[in-house]
Amino acid sequence: MESGRRRSLSSLLSSLSLLCVVLDLQLDGVLGATHVEIEQHLEMGRKLLAAGQLAEALSHYHSAVEGDSKNYLTYYKRAAVFLAMGKSKSALPDLTRAIELKPDFLAARIQRGNILLKQGNIQEAREDFQAVLQRSPDMEEVLNQLQRAEELEELQEEAHQASHRGDYVAAIQVLDRAIEISPWDPESRELRAECYIRLGEPRKAILDLTPAARLLNDNRAAFLKLSRLLYDLGEHHGSLSEIRECLKLDQDDKECFAHYKQVKKLSKQLDSAEELISEQQYQEAIEKYDSVMRTEPNIPFYTTKAKERICFCLVKIKQAEEALDMCSEAHQREPQNIHILRDRAEAYILLQDYEKAVEDYQEAREFDQENQEIREGLERAQKLLKISRKRDYYKILGVSRTANKQEIIKAYRKLAQQWHPDNFQSEAEKKEAEKKFIDIASAKEVLTDPEMRQKFDSGEDPLDPENQQGGGGGGDVLLKPIIECAGKDISHWFDPKTKDILTHVDPLSGCVKYYTPRGRFVHVPPPCPRTDWSNDFGRPWWRDNRYEVGILSAKTRWIRIINTLTSQEQRLEVCSEETLDEILQRYLRYNSHAGSYTWKHNSVSLDMSKTLSENGIPDEDEEFYHARMDRDLFCQSICLYFNDDLTEF
Repeated sequence: MESGRRRSLSSLLSSLSLLCVVLDLQLDGVLGATHVEIEQHLEMGRKLLAAGQLAEALSHYHSAVEGDSKNYLTYYKRAAVFLAMGKSKSALPDLTRAIELKPDFLAARIQRGNILLKQGNIQEAREDFQAVLQRSPDMEEVLNQLQRAEELEELQEEAHQASHRGDYVAAIQVLDRAIEISPWDPESRELRAECYIRLGEPRKAILDLTPAARLLNDNRAAFLKLSRLLYDLGEHHGSLSEIRECLKLDQDDKECFAHYKQVKKLSKQLDSAEELISEQQYQEAIEKYDSVMRTEPNIPFYTTKAKERICFCLVKIKQAEEALDMCSEAHQREPQNIHILRDRAEAYILLQDYEKAVEDYQEAREFDQENQEIREGLERAQKLLKISRKRDYYKILGVSRTANKQEIIKAYRKLAQQWHPDNFQSEAEKKEAEKKFIDIASAKEVLTDPEMRQKFDSGEDPLDPENQQGGGGGGDVLLKPIIECAGKDISHWFDPKTKDILTHVDPLSGCVKYYTPRGRFVHVPPPCPRTDWSNDFGRPWWRDNRYEVGILSAKTRWIRIINTLTSQEQRLEVCSEETLDEILQRYLRYNSHAGSYTWKHNSVSLDMSKTLSENGIPDEDEEFYHARMDRDLFCQSICLYFNDDLTEF
């Protein structure tokens, strides 16, 4: 009986052992990669790394590590990819793991020591270098690195001493040398940033604080300091971005949250004000900038900025006196601001003080001689000054430059009745009256015609024979609107359906007229019949294909085209509107048999008549930008599979 039980127990144990072996083999097949698969991943990783395709190489090394977590060499190779990608913090754990698995692996110790030295971890780096020298005492590279570690320690001590005694220039000079050895050391960068702040050079401090804040896992103090520096310099968007990074680390940080509320409020007001200006809601924009000055009265930049933009808005709504006062206040705060000088010059023009307008534009041009807007403004002010010394239609009628059509007609009727030649008896009086009457009629003609008035306001007398242009409109004046917009998008000048010049109903005359807000240009007929206008010039330039230079793309993107037959790869920049057939035409210069291949993405054949997006290949540039990742490392790939028909284009 007892022996029977023993045989049954022995049989049961044998069955359990067999079951465990079977399960172990099955789990190996399900959860683990075979040796062949691991070697394949390593080989692909090596090839991709050599080809510079780092992201793809990293993916294969991830798979190799998952398949064999005990292979020290696999960790070392993955660390090499991380280093090639500039991700030293990610490489460090892999090097440490490789050393744990093989303590005498000198190459890993050297690499880890180099990283630790660059991070400013002198003692840990020294330990790695000394461990290497114990096994290989004559290794010159390691001896040099050990010497650099000693030098770095001395430099750090010297920099702290110079900073403590207030010699910030000397401290910066020492830290420059220290950071050459340890560029990833946040403490050295923060100390140099503080020295720059003490010397009144905040922008140089920002260049150090930006990487320093990200070199440590939790450096809220650096993010806060960086945000405050940007805020004080007027870079409110950058300030808001950095303070959000602080709150990502700890949303309950009181200092960061208090600063975040202030920056967010001010940034919202500034953005709203600029949006109102873009919508030409100038009075509302003025009120919003008044709020900006109340929100932040202590930082000079924002007060000056608000006054500058209020000055601009007041000019736009033609409140010349108020604009002049506000512009002058802003000019006292920032004398070399060309925008303030420009706007004050425009206020002077509204007040018909052309000499001072010319002076302001000349001063602005001294600060920026290449600015086209300033140059054109100066030319216009000089023309107006010249005209004012000849014939000023506003002065003839006794109206302001902001007078509307009704005011102009009213003044004309009054003066025309007063100076009509029939009211005078003597020949001398009649001749004087005729001259006055002609001037009054000319003033009314110019100032009641929007196009002629615009020319006069631009410093050109439309009735001056010297400015008259004949024929098909090939003169300089009619070319000016086109020249001014060179290199810019002018599609809004034309009706998208008819492809002809836009028209509108003139609010003063009620007539349908061509809409040319920048002034009449070549091949556009005048508003009224004229004997000097000839329309036999043929096809207008906007319908003439000879002047078509290309089609504007909304956005371009990079793709990689991989020939699976030859393993060749080519990066192409393509337009988002292009179909794959059009992209194929671009690719023919690299492979004249491109038509012999099936084009696939993620193993799915692509429709060559559709665009990349229509084929389900999204443009992820925006996501990479927000994630602060280099989009060039992650562009989409298209694989070409050979069809064996050698189609040639």
